Amino acid sequence: MSLFSNFRRRTNGLEVFTSRLDSTIQLASVYRQTNLLGRNDVTGANRILQVSVLSLKKNHLVPAHTHNPIPRETIGTSECWVVVKGQVTFDLFDTDDVLIHTVKLKKHNIVVFYAGGHSLRVLTKMAQIYELKNGPYEGVLIDKRQI
Repeated sequence: MSLFSNFRRRTNGLEVFTSRLDSTIQLASVYRQTNLLGRNDVTGANRILQVSVLSLKKNHLVPAHTHNPIPRETIGTSECWVVVKGQVTFDLFDTDDVLIHTVKLKKHNIVVFYAGGHSLRVLTKMAQIYELKNGPYEGVLIDKRQI
């Protein structure tokens, strides 16, 4: 359900939600495609959390590699959920804590949160979600603010 539908757009299997206060602020992106081959980026290259879906054929090879120790400085926390089992919904809140969207996710759907706030509600008897975010995590009292 979208309370402010003009701040939601869909392109290439990606649903992007932006702030109603400032359209340059991306709040979240939802990826639902399961049939695209190759690398499909869920996040842009400038995000503090990089998320991609790799759909590769048998015998595809990624050469052995390491990642260079590049110093990185980030502000804020991005969070990603990958639904492995069941169905959930999340409420998406704008940067001023106003509810703007309620979105349903099912198996294989991915959401990445960049700004604003969110909640989670499980719809099925059981749900399993992989949660990924940049760290380090400082605990509930420091890292979170209730809306």
